[in-house]
Amino acid sequence: MLRLLIVATTVSWGAWGIFDKLAVARAHPLLVQLYGSLFSLMYVPLYIWVLRREGLSLAWPATAWHWIFLASVTGMLGLITFVYALKLGSATFVIGATAAYPAVTLLLARAFLGEPITAAKVAGILLVSAGLYALNLGEPGPHR
Repeated sequence: MLRLLIVATTVSWGAWGIFDKLAVARAHPLLVQLYGSLFSLMYVPLYIWVLRREGLSLAWPATAWHWIFLASVTGMLGLITFVYALKLGSATFVIGATAAYPAVTLLLARAFLGEPITAAKVAGILLVSAGLYALNLGEPGPHR
């Protein structure tokens, strides 16, 4: 099940970047984000239905609200800067470059979750960095 979820996420996010690129080619990045946020509201009834179906409470998560808030703020900040970057750069470069966020996650997971930084993880980040360098080679000067 985990692998299926990862594949579904990867395919969805890969398509999402292309659709955002097509949108910012036709509308201002903030309009794209505004209407995308409004479209997201249509999922609220589905979330409620699934939670109830699974027998989960809809009560306010008192011990998690500040993390939910921070996740929402940082996620929205990332989405806004992402659509602006897509307006300026190629989809291949912007999506590839922003996919380097595991390097940030590695450091934050160490600081907040106590997860170890292993040689394998560092090697993975170095490989991601090499991939970003390769993606950047084909970009025109002003968008590097």
